[in-house]
Amino acid sequence: MIRVSDSDHIRDAMPCSRCCTSLKNLGFKKVVFSNSEGNMEMINIQKVKNTHLSRSQLITEKISKKFG
Repeated sequence: MIRVSDSDHIRDAMPCSRCCTSLKNLGFKKVVFSNSEGNMEMINIQKVKNTHLSRSQLITEKISKKFG
């Protein structure tokens, strides 16, 4: 996975916690993504403990709780 800014800089693209869960459930063992230094990083997805949610996910949760 790679994420590129509007100004063509490589950004951190580590999968969020929900994506990590989905990747684990689909049987993925390793994931490669761009990190905040602009390098590619490989991790064992089965060992990742990630609690990060994307901005979009946080907004969706906030709206869901409001209109519940």
